[in-house]
Amino acid sequence: LIDDSAFVHASLPAGATRESIARLNRQARKWLLGEWPFPPPELLPYENSPVWERTYSSPSDREVPTNQCNELRGMLKQLGVSRMVVGHTPQNRVNAACDGAVWRCDTGMSAYVMGGTPEALEIEGGRVRVLRGEDAETQRATEGRTMFRDFF
Repeated sequence: LIDDSAFVHASLPAGATRESIARLNRQARKWLLGEWPFPPPELLPYENSPVWERTYSSPSDREVPTNQCNELRGMLKQLGVSRMVVGHTPQNRVNAACDGAVWRCDTGMSAYVMGGTPEALEIEGGRVRVLRGEDAETQRATEGRTMFRDFF
């Protein structure tokens, strides 16, 4: 949780609280640093795991059903944030659903996934905007500098 956003891999854990997220982060850190032999059970790849869940990202580039948006807004309110930022499920472009309650930021830009367009979400002072890279031909022509255009 940073400022007004919850940054997650795929989704928030069911019933998430600030305390439960802090505990999960501590456990995951210990596992990643080799201090624990196994990942926290919440991170195992089961359907509702916060590293596998696709409720707010699938189908790609489509709106989420109203009842799920309402559920998400309730979780966000409980956490005291206004948006969840997710990866995990490639989209054609960075996009939002649920009136901006969820931002989907995986554009599959790895050559091993989709070779999608490099894009980023910028959040500054509560203002959210998508930064989109110019096409590859233009990037090569600018002497290796990465150029971005603002899209609101």
